[in-house]
Amino acid sequence: MLECDQTLFLLLSERCRIHTLPLIYLLVQLPSALGSLPAPVNLNVKSLNLHHVLHWEPGPGSPPGTQFWIFKGVLGGNLRRVRRPTTSTSSKLKLQIMDKYELAVEASYNNTRSPLSDKITFEPLYSTIGPPLLSLAGCGSCIQINISLPDEIQKQYDSSFRVQWRKGKDGEIQ
Repeated sequence: MLECDQTLFLLLSERCRIHTLPLIYLLVQLPSALGSLPAPVNLNVKSLNLHHVLHWEPGPGSPPGTQFWIFKGVLGGNLRRVRRPTTSTSSKLKLQIMDKYELAVEASYNNTRSPLSDKITFEPLYSTIGPPLLSLAGCGSCIQINISLPDEIQKQYDSSFRVQWRKGKDGEIQ
């Protein structure tokens, strides 16, 4: 014996059934579509003298109050959550200068999580060092030159500088 729903479906013409199937599919997908949260986009790292800041934008349509989880891992390893979520769209990172990292961000809102953002790769060794600070001061018949790097860079690289100057008409290097 046929159930009521089965009878109705059998009574519908084939043409009608073909047109209602996409509608049924969309209705089945609706709850997950309404509950989805877009992944953050446009990840980038701004880094200067071993101070690294990860920046991103909320995914299109992210509601106000969305929280973001940051994931990092050494290239080729597993990504791990770094710390508690933040509502900001940037976060300072502590990274070892010699490692290569993969970074990603995940959005969270109302117990709904987004997919992980696209991963980016970051190498502190090649992306972080700014120019040295240079100051000149006159002291009568001499010039005082001060060249310095931030302490973190100086400790990491044990840098030194070589200064050459020209004096007199002959232009000999002294």
